[in-house]
Amino acid sequence: MTFNKKLTVAAIALLGMVGYISWSGNQVNKAPDVALRLINEGPTSLSKLRENKQLLLVFWATDCVPCVREVPTLIRLHQNYSGVLTIVAVAMAHDPPDRVWQFMRDRSLPYKVSLDLNGNVAQAFGVESTPSLFLIDGAGHVIFTHSGRLKSDRLEALIEKQLHREPV
Repeated sequence: MTFNKKLTVAAIALLGMVGYISWSGNQVNKAPDVALRLINEGPTSLSKLRENKQLLLVFWATDCVPCVREVPTLIRLHQNYSGVLTIVAVAMAHDPPDRVWQFMRDRSLPYKVSLDLNGNVAQAFGVESTPSLFLIDGAGHVIFTHSGRLKSDRLEALIEKQLHREPV
């Protein structure tokens, strides 16, 4: 293949990728409406949990040190924003339900905790590591994602910014 042919093929491939991303842009940031099983509350859906509120979906595990370190931040966010923000901590499939239950009781977690027994929720969001979080607006758009430990002030600033944003 000559240099010009290679350049042409590369340019076409690049334009195709840009076109696809532009075309699917509204679909990419929409949160999947997955079914969740909440401890103490039973089955629900993501769309029901985010009705008229922002939703902070946090994927975690009891054996994840950064996840455990973020618990006080999540408790504080729940206390400060419970009227406008729903927090759901989704326990990863490898975490035994009895250990999640015990962790929840020992720390008196005030926010919602979900078991992802089959890993379907993590798979729907493409989660590969913990902690991973998704901030979702009331319309179901993922407005922020992060994998790894996040400074609480940055997350709170994002929540505040979204709360004071003009409706679209």
